[in-house]
Amino acid sequence: MTDVVQNPATTHEHSRTGLSADALRRGVVDHLRYDDPFLVVADYASYVECQDRVSAAWRDIPTWTRMSILNTARSGKSRRTARSGSTATTSGTSGR
Repeated sequence: MTDVVQNPATTHEHSRTGLSADALRRGVVDHLRYDDPFLVVADYASYVECQDRVSAAWRDIPTWTRMSILNTARSGKSRRTARSGSTATTSGTSGR
């Protein structure tokens, strides 16, 4: 007969739910497997691939710096475009 040693980290009860860590984990896994309205699991592989590309760009300081500067410059243009479009809409003109 083998003695079963329980891991205290997984057998303690959660203070609010009274469920063990294993039961909570099972609930999360079941929710993601059978009821995933935000498609977290369905899109996870592409998320990981994208995060790998972001991490590689972050390690390449000149590339990251260039991307950051361009992104910042483009965001100002977007705000000006949105602001001029909303003024044109409220004034009844085409904005051109």
